[in-house]
Amino acid sequence: MYGIQKLKSYINKSPIRKAIYNRINPVITDVSLRDGLQGMSPEAINLSEKISIFHDIHSNNIATNIEVGSIVNTKYVPVMNDVPTLYNYCGEFIDDFYTNYRPKLHIIVPNLKYLKKACKQNMNHFAFLSSVSNDFQKRNANMSLVQVKNELDRMVDYLNINNVEGYKKLYLSCVDTCPFQGKIDNNMIGNEIVYYSEIGSFDEICLSDTCGELSLENFKEIVAICQSEKIQMSKISLHLHVSPYNNQLENIIRYALNNKIHRFDLSLLSGGGCHMTLEEENSFQNLNYELFYSILAKYIDELADKQVYNCLKN
Repeated sequence: MYGIQKLKSYINKSPIRKAIYNRINPVITDVSLRDGLQGMSPEAINLSEKISIFHDIHSNNIATNIEVGSIVNTKYVPVMNDVPTLYNYCGEFIDDFYTNYRPKLHIIVPNLKYLKKACKQNMNHFAFLSSVSNDFQKRNANMSLVQVKNELDRMVDYLNINNVEGYKKLYLSCVDTCPFQGKIDNNMIGNEIVYYSEIGSFDEICLSDTCGELSLENFKEIVAICQSEKIQMSKISLHLHVSPYNNQLENIIRYALNNKIHRFDLSLLSGGGCHMTLEEENSFQNLNYELFYSILAKYIDELADKQVYNCLKN
């Protein structure tokens, strides 16, 4: 925690660095309480420990959005059985916390049945799930990509008909590699991003590097496809993983920032990944605050040095 605040302080000490940071405007979604916990058993973590994690997230004063968990079948994800209670606690705390810092609380909903349950709990900021891999989607949700698109249409229609106003984020899993199909063609990935962008139902489309194998070269191709179709890059976000087999993470983040992608999922916890489909122990970790902000600070330093140099030169 100290490392994060130290990095923030370092950025804010310099007017040039602070101005660059504000221009970049990093938008952070904290996924600790969802992706960081979903593979754990209820015996491994209780409600009071989840509340403690929430307070750690909130005390950072960084995340614009906090994923509190998932409204799902708790037979398969039992650690999410107390999500409504946790959500209510977090919402009441934010309401009673008299500052300008009011992060949005997000909830994952896999289908219309669980969206209706979430709405009955007065939840209104949602993250939905899709993929660029048909095999992954069948294994993870027992639906094909076509069926998922139809289900998402029904979910969005339900929100519109019932005047549920709130944020709508879409996760696209397996951007780059699927644990079952292997490498997904970049054009296929690009086409799925373009499809969801053009229907206009979602405020954010999050590219999830499920297997932690996204390369800079492939990422550049995907970005180029998006740009050629005039997609608003500020609505694209990244859910990246730290893998010992992939050393291109920093370059991917830099390239994203250079191309107006400024939304990132971060976690205070090292665990994560889709435990429903990744049967073996994950060889990667969630992207954490310290690593992301250290990369960001270095990136900002370089931009600040260029600005100073250009001013002196002129």
